[in-house]
Amino acid sequence: MPHTPGPWTFHAPIPSQGIKHYIVHEELADIAEVYAWDHTEATEANARLIAAAPELLEAVRQAINDLEHDGCGDNHLPGCSMPILQAVYAKATEKP
Repeated sequence: MPHTPGPWTFHAPIPSQGIKHYIVHEELADIAEVYAWDHTEATEANARLIAAAPELLEAVRQAINDLEHDGCGDNHLPGCSMPILQAVYAKATEKP
């Protein structure tokens, strides 16, 4: 099943009994909730990263397409990032 299409948005923390609660959602539903006892930069960064996921996935897909057209496809030329991009794309889209 494909992911919920973007855009996903990030909402500032909702204070709740000492817990910071970040929400990532799309137009009709919440996508993810990130909780932390202490407000840390990492917690907020994690919520922002989740919110950027659809755009990041599309950027990886487009980079793979561009590199295939530039001759980096099956040759895996030195310095070509194709294997990394393909692994990341597979991690995000393939079932375990």
